[in-house]
Amino acid sequence: MTGRLFARALAIALAVCTNAKASDNAAAGGENDPAIQATALLEEARELLRLGTPEANARACPKLEESVRALESLANTFNLAQCYELTHRLASAWYYFGRAGSLASRTNHDEAQKVCNTRRTDLEPKLGRIAIIVSDANRVSGMTIHRGAIEVGKVLWSGTPVPADQGAVRIEVSAPGHVAWSQSVRVEDGATTRVEIPTLAKVVQIVDDGGKKGIVKWVPPLPVPKPKEPQRTLAWVAAASAAAGLGVGIAGLALREGQVSRYNDDARCLGTESTADPDACKRLISDGATYRAIATVGFVAASVLAATSAVLFISSSPKQEARTSFSCGPLLGLGAACALKF
Repeated sequence: MTGRLFARALAIALAVCTNAKASDNAAAGGENDPAIQATALLEEARELLRLGTPEANARACPKLEESVRALESLANTFNLAQCYELTHRLASAWYYFGRAGSLASRTNHDEAQKVCNTRRTDLEPKLGRIAIIVSDANRVSGMTIHRGAIEVGKVLWSGTPVPADQGAVRIEVSAPGHVAWSQSVRVEDGATTRVEIPTLAKVVQIVDDGGKKGIVKWVPPLPVPKPKEPQRTLAWVAAASAAAGLGVGIAGLALREGQVSRYNDDARCLGTESTADPDACKRLISDGATYRAIATVGFVAASVLAATSAVLFISSSPKQEARTSFSCGPLLGLGAACALKF
C-alpha cells in the first residue's frame, strides 16, 4: 500500500473511531456535546473531499476548521492538514500534520504518527517562507511588527525564515512616537521572501491648526533620481553629429582656400571682377563658392547640434531634490498630518 493510500485509509479509520466515541458521548451528553458537533462537521467535510474537486475542497476546509475548534482530535486535525495541502496552503498543512503527529503520539497511534511525520517532512522543501529583517539601527523602543493578524516576535527579527502560505501578506510596523509603516509582499511556494524594515519616521511636534490636531513628522530625503538614459544617449548622438558637422565645415573651408590659391596662381585669371576670364578660371571661382557654401552649412549644423547636445546633457543630469518641504494631509486618529522633509 502506498503512503497516500495508507494516509487515506488512516483518515477513514480515524473518522470511524471518532464516530464511535461521538455516539457514546451523544448518549451521555446530548446533541450539544462538542464531540457531536466536531464529528458532524468532520463527516460533512469528508463527503466534500471525496468529490475531489477544487470547489469541494475549498468548502471542506472551513468545516474542518470549525470541527477542530469544537473539539480537537486526531481525525479532524489530520483531515484538516490534508485539506490544506489540497488547497495549496502548504504552510498550514505542514503545521497541522505536525499537530496531528503530536496527538497521535499522545494517544499511542504509532502508525498514524509515522504517516503524519512523513507527510510533514515531504512538505518542508515545498514551503514558502517569509523572513523579516530589522537592523539594530532601525529598532526602536515599543516597536511591534505584524504579519497579517499575527504578531512577529523579536526573536524572528533577524531574518529567520518562517513558513507561510502562498499569497499576499501584509507587513505592518508601529512604534510610539513614530509614523506607522506597512507593505504588502507575495509569498511563493518553495521560495523565501525577505522584508527589510526601514527607519520609521519620527513624530517631532504636535501642532493645533484651527482646532484640528495634527503632527509634524521628519521623513528621510528621497533618493537622487538616476539619469535619464535615453536622453543621455541622444545627447551623445548630437555631440557626435556636431563633431561631424565641424569636420565638414573645416574640409569645405580648406577646399575653398585651395581653389582660391589655384585661381591666384594662374596667370590667365584676370580677377573675380573681370568678365574676360577663361572657362577654367570661371570653374575655379564656381567651385570655390560651392565649397564655401558647404563649409557654412557644416559650421551652422555643428553649432546647432552642439547646443542641442549641451541642453540634453544638462536636462538629463540628476537633480537634487529640494532640501526642505512642508506638506499636510489626513492622519488616522489625529485629523491632519503635516510632513516636514529635509
